[in-house]
Amino acid sequence: MFNYSLDAGGPNIISVDLQTTPNSGPRAGRVFVITPSGLKLPPNGALLAQDPKPDSYTCQATVKGRALAGTGAGGCTIRLPKKAHGKTLKLVLTVTYEGATKAVPFTFSIT
Repeated sequence: MFNYSLDAGGPNIISVDLQTTPNSGPRAGRVFVITPSGLKLPPNGALLAQDPKPDSYTCQATVKGRALAGTGAGGCTIRLPKKAHGKTLKLVLTVTYEGATKAVPFTFSIT
């Protein structure tokens, strides 16, 4: 028995857990790194719940409507502009796991 329907194109990704560097959040003029640390899937009846890691992921980041170029794994290493202090970083993280894809939006306040 599987925890997904073949009609759905893979497992149902409920949410994504993030790990950020630095942990305190994005800072103007500095590098901000986003890494998905696990996926939340529907319960499958196992005794121990596991949060699997995505097969692949990509990031798209904007500040004040302007796209920021990302580098590193999935383009999720972002250098923030020095003038971004007090603005909002909008990030769309797209994860893929066993054929299923989900785009999850996140917002961060830049200090």
